[in-house]
Amino acid sequence: MPYRPPRRDRPAPPACIARRRSTLTLSAAAVFASLLAPGCTTLRQKWDAAVATDVDNPAVPQKPIRIPGVTVSEDDDPTGRQPDYELVDADDRDAGTFQTADNTDPFDQPGPDQPAPDFAAKSALPTKFDDADVVASVNGENLLAGDLLQFEVQLQAATAQIQAAPDASEDPRGLTSTQRAMLLAQVDQERVRMLAERLPAKIEEALLAQRMRRTLKAEQLEKLNAAAATLFDQTELPKMLQKANAQAAAAGKPPIGSKAELRRLMAEQGLNLDAVVTAWKPQQMAMAYVESKTGMASIRISRQEIMDYYDAHQADFTPPKAARWEQIEIPYENEAGKPAALDQVEVAAAELRKGRGFADVAKEHSRGPRADDGGRWDWTAPQAIPKERVAEAVWKQPLGQVGAVIDCPLSPNGFPPGGAYHIIRAIERRGDAPPPLEELSGRIEEIIKGERRKQAVADLLAQERAAAQIEVYVPGTEWPPEN
Repeated sequence: MPYRPPRRDRPAPPACIARRRSTLTLSAAAVFASLLAPGCTTLRQKWDAAVATDVDNPAVPQKPIRIPGVTVSEDDDPTGRQPDYELVDADDRDAGTFQTADNTDPFDQPGPDQPAPDFAAKSALPTKFDDADVVASVNGENLLAGDLLQFEVQLQAATAQIQAAPDASEDPRGLTSTQRAMLLAQVDQERVRMLAERLPAKIEEALLAQRMRRTLKAEQLEKLNAAAATLFDQTELPKMLQKANAQAAAAGKPPIGSKAELRRLMAEQGLNLDAVVTAWKPQQMAMAYVESKTGMASIRISRQEIMDYYDAHQADFTPPKAARWEQIEIPYENEAGKPAALDQVEVAAAELRKGRGFADVAKEHSRGPRADDGGRWDWTAPQAIPKERVAEAVWKQPLGQVGAVIDCPLSPNGFPPGGAYHIIRAIERRGDAPPPLEELSGRIEEIIKGERRKQAVADLLAQERAAAQIEVYVPGTEWPPEN
């Protein structure tokens, strides 16, 4: 019998969102630093939207979950409603299919000479977690599966649909008991995979929160909590409203303009705005505490450090090679047609020499694919220009100058016959060198600060992990994390 850690009954588990990232963000720390130490610290930057919350905008539904099993056609649904999940044939599995934590598929049975999957081999650990099950213990504090998966409404919907599907003995479109069990097992496997992925960050968050509670006074914690709630309304709420309104516009629905309307919309999709806020605040509070304790709030980067970093990372700052350019193209079908084409391109060249605008001349004379746009091509990589002579002109002609007429036959040996005359003007090029240091100094300063913050957090977490009593119950969890 697999070991199941004890459950803990409670009316309303606190909402916590785990993240897939190697370190936790320090974005909101400057807002709260004045509450933790004497002095005043200004807001240096807004928190990073890419990692501020693991919850995709709750008002924007995701792609239906694909589960291997049987095929259910949309035409089989008399309501015409798109199912919340798709049951696909077991032989039609793809990257979206549920898999176990070791990247295997329960539908694929091992051969007689193959070892059992590592995930299934860990019989001492459970392979199914209900919301009330403990997934880890951090210094005696239990972390529950439901806290890490509370926003996975698609998994909840998939489970409900599988359970509600008719029995195959009563409806030919229904599920057999074996199919139903296998599909539910796939959902359980996906829950385990998500838990294993998110648990390390959640454990680290718990360690920081515990240290913060041990160090700060009650009134300081209360002020941090209030400041975090205000910051959410100022930074996160507008973004959520913007995404929700983009979805509403695409669906031809009226926009929403208030927190109350967003709360209602999320409730319709099985989500809770207050839970999102509750999950977001502890992460920001913990990072504010870390920054204040590691001295990151007052970090200063010297000019010499910025220059040294720029010199060592020029390749990282150099953009991919590309050019913006203009072209007049006069094609000819064969050798007999070359004189007429040459006459026409010379007329165009003469008008350009007289000062007529390139776009006007291209619209009148060019027969190329961009003639209607004045012959202009936006940023183009060298390898995207098939004609070698044209590409050479784009990258070697002086910027802004009209080049000489170029003859580009389709084939150097004349088979097939035909080709075209070209006039090229290069407008702008990039990728030969990085932007000047003056343009990148602010960005480099933030990069160096970010690296130091990450190291400071890593050092602090290493100290906490060394002194902590941590038990992890989810198979496949990387603990302690490498990064």
